[in-house]
Amino acid sequence: MDKNLILFDFDGTVIDNSEGIFNCINYAADKMCLPRLSPEILRTFIGPSLFDSFTKHYKKDEATVKEIIANYRERYNEKGYLETVLYPDIKEVISRLRDDGYTVCIVSSKPLPFVTKIVEHLGMKQYFSALCCPDFTQHTSEKDWLIGEAVRKLGSSKEKTVMIGDRHFDIDAAKAAGVESIGVSYGFAEENELQSAGADFVVDTPKELYTLITGKQI
Repeated sequence: MDKNLILFDFDGTVIDNSEGIFNCINYAADKMCLPRLSPEILRTFIGPSLFDSFTKHYKKDEATVKEIIANYRERYNEKGYLETVLYPDIKEVISRLRDDGYTVCIVSSKPLPFVTKIVEHLGMKQYFSALCCPDFTQHTSEKDWLIGEAVRKLGSSKEKTVMIGDRHFDIDAAKAAGVESIGVSYGFAEENELQSAGADFVVDTPKELYTLITGKQI
């Protein structure tokens, strides 16, 4: 694969932060006296913005949704971000990509302050040339715009860039931004979600991802 800029989605691709996310959603619901969501619905929060997800599932006005999110972030900032694990082998894959001369960047819907805290907590800050994420003022995260910003900021081109993610949002954004995409099935995608979205490639493990990009084995 002839690429030099490798863009990684974060939740469901590099990290599994589902425990922290689900706990914080439940915390916010309890604090607002709202019904807790089912495990199946909670899984759908991995990928899109919190604003979009809370609006969709609680059907509240903008002011109420902002209050729900504020309560979510109250717990997340304290301990939710710590309830995170790396996917097996992903740290080695990202480290090797850097060592091989690739530019590696995070492109995520998660707010930048939280991504920064998690990356630092996991000891991975040195592997990423940039973290392209929205700030707390942005309700929705247009990931195709974030991809374009990453390409511009890191001096690459669309032809030399690939976006990696676990949900159709990542594949949709890659298409809209005009870059190739790799879906990873080990995250939170439903069966055939990545294929149906039109991912250029789909892999089952981080090691397969490394081989696809570099042509080498780990």
